[in-house]
Amino acid sequence: MRRASTVQNLLIAILLAANAGAAYAAETPFIPIDLGTLGGLNSGAGAVNDSGQIVGFSALPVFGAHAFSWTAAGGMIDLGTLGGTYSNAAAVNASGQVVGRSSTAAGVFVRHAVLWQPIANLGCSTTLAGCDLKGVNLAGAYLVGRDLSQTNLAGANLARANLGGANLNDANMLGANLTSANLVGANLKQANVKDVIWSNTICPDGTNSDANGGTCKGKHLH
Repeated sequence: MRRASTVQNLLIAILLAANAGAAYAAETPFIPIDLGTLGGLNSGAGAVNDSGQIVGFSALPVFGAHAFSWTAAGGMIDLGTLGGTYSNAAAVNASGQVVGRSSTAAGVFVRHAVLWQPIANLGCSTTLAGCDLKGVNLAGAYLVGRDLSQTNLAGANLARANLGGANLNDANMLGANLTSANLVGANLKQANVKDVIWSNTICPDGTNSDANGGTCKGKHLH
């Protein structure tokens, strides 16, 4: 009789726990939202802040993986790398600053810590066109296809920056550091490139500044 009572009490406890769990689930449902990828097959979220900004990494269409930042308004944004093929965002704070790690041009297994700074924190709007970024450190920045027309980049550090296809028309690049920067397809018409530091720079026409007498000036600028 005691054994039957014990079994009965156990069954009641199990039913109560199941009902409590079901009630809690009904009160707090979770809806999965597909954040997508950067063109590859896989992606993973690493952290989220109180504003709903999510960071993580995503595979690319061909090779490698890049850190991303996702918001409901802007979708997924490629944060780029420090010159390598891999990066991963690990955390994001309330100001939108993202930290993680990235491979460098030295190889996929040479990885450095990274702080990705929101453009808004530099006093600029979402687009960089016309912004005053004089002397700003943009080393390793991923600026592919960005509109940088009439932007003041005088003395800016753009070493290892990826500026492929960027619009730099009428930009002020006086004394900017373009060491190991990628400018393939970039538009530098009427840009002020006086005293620019050219070293291992990939010019807009795809040639290397080192093979052009240490410059991308002249016919090598589009």
